[in-house]
Amino acid sequence: MRWLVSIMFGLLKGVTMRKISFLFSVLVLGLACVANAATDWIIDLDPGVIYFNSSANDFDLQRGVEEESLSIFSSFPRISTGVSVEQPEGYFDARVGVGMLLNNSLSTTAVFGQLAYSYEIKPSIMIGPHIGYSMYSAPEWWGDAEVEFDSTSGYMLGGHLTMGDKIAYIFSVDMVNAEYDVKSTSGGWSVANGQTTLDLSGLMISFGFLARF
Repeated sequence: MRWLVSIMFGLLKGVTMRKISFLFSVLVLGLACVANAATDWIIDLDPGVIYFNSSANDFDLQRGVEEESLSIFSSFPRISTGVSVEQPEGYFDARVGVGMLLNNSLSTTAVFGQLAYSYEIKPSIMIGPHIGYSMYSAPEWWGDAEVEFDSTSGYMLGGHLTMGDKIAYIFSVDMVNAEYDVKSTSGGWSVANGQTTLDLSGLMISFGFLARF
């Protein structure tokens, strides 16, 4: 359990307590609505996440003949925990979690809240929708370019499939919204085409493990 706590607090670096408190209120609300229902504690670990954004490499930073841009593919490992409420034909979940978006040229951390419903279509196989709200820290550019961004927030909307009982495989697909304002550039660097925002909205496909206790 120590490794889980270490990972979560490491990823929360740069995220304010106000944001964390807001997202934990999602869990409190979920618990208040289902106080008399049978509940489980859940942990969702998603190490295999492919994040695709077709417009990412449209964002270019230039200084003379030098140029830096993003890849259209990123990874987004994440971990979340929360409560799972048993329903007549499935589960209702309320979770909070943290993650880190990793691109070839930048990284940003996220804290998110998510509500999900899973419907059992066959024994040990469930599908359902989920919706989430994420708060992202200001991205850190890894290249030589000198650029700063503002933090932002956005939504996640998608569906999932789980296979298993207490320990299950989970596959999910999400449409993600995330747009960052360019705060400033320096050192002779500028954003090509006069862009004032970095749009990292895209499609996220993830694979992981879901445990119920």
